[in-house]
Amino acid sequence: MIYGTYQIKGGGERHGASFFSRAFLSFVFFLFLAAANQANASCPSDLPSDYTESWTDGGCYVATLTVGGHTCSALVCFCYRIHYISGSIAAVDYYIKNIKYKAGCFGFGGPNWHDLLKAAGEKILTDNPTHVEYPPCNSSPAYYEARFFTGRCFNTESITENPWDTNLFDCQSGIGYCYEHWRLCTDPITGAITKTFVDSGPWNYNGGTCQSPCVDVCGGY
Repeated sequence: MIYGTYQIKGGGERHGASFFSRAFLSFVFFLFLAAANQANASCPSDLPSDYTESWTDGGCYVATLTVGGHTCSALVCFCYRIHYISGSIAAVDYYIKNIKYKAGCFGFGGPNWHDLLKAAGEKILTDNPTHVEYPPCNSSPAYYEARFFTGRCFNTESITENPWDTNLFDCQSGIGYCYEHWRLCTDPITGAITKTFVDSGPWNYNGGTCQSPCVDVCGGY
């Protein structure tokens, strides 16, 4: 489409295309804002209340997950935040937004959703996609606190994003989360990240329930 002026009888010009240009640009700007708001909304704003740092959208990365005896690749999309004390890293939090995978790889009927989210959360701690340098296990401090969170209510949708055909996504917000808490350090000899379990459970439950077709995935905690 070409925008400009056009002639009318009598030699005058009408800048009607300019109106359409402005309208088009306004529409594009509206779509940009809507997309930005949606992206911002994908990271939680009410979790948890013990740290002041804001969440950052970490994008997605390919992880190798084992669920129900099946080991498969999946695309794990997440948010993260790093907590500092006196200018030094003290803790890392992750939030699992959604997971894309090939359902058939996990066996007949696909994976258990709770188990898939749990596997992704525990794997992201040691895969360390944010490249945090964890302290040696024999140092002081000997570990960083690390947690991963998920929403309570999830559902799946079919997608066509080769090789993924299924997207497990958080489909209802505002009624709480679940989490696992670990302590992470680096083996001083091998450099491998090791983790020690601390606790797990619900977070910020407000008495609400997941509305169909969403399913509560926090029942295992």
